[in-house]
Amino acid sequence: MNDGLLKIAAALIFTSPFVPMLFQGEEWAASSPFQYFTDHQDPELARAVSEGRRAEFTAFGWNPDDIPDPQAPETFQRSKLNWQERENEPHADLLDWHRRLIHLRHNHPALRNQRL
Repeated sequence: MNDGLLKIAAALIFTSPFVPMLFQGEEWAASSPFQYFTDHQDPELARAVSEGRRAEFTAFGWNPDDIPDPQAPETFQRSKLNWQERENEPHADLLDWHRRLIHLRHNHPALRNQRL
């Protein structure tokens, strides 16, 4: 994780005139990946989703054994955020940076003007 580059990227997003969108723990550089997961109760649908996901990524050259099964409970577990890491460095510093950017955006209406 390069904190400087993450801060620059966040500053560009928060100082653009558009609605900033963050994804699952991005504001503190969460270490957990977000892997597509499902909980289909219909066995045929569950199988089709798992096979379809594997085929989709295999078409991009991925090793089929490296593609997480969306139906596997482990895939869901790996995707859960570790909320405690926000309190430790370097995560806490990056979270503080995002809070300061939100404050800046809130206090300078020009940063929210889409005609900018």
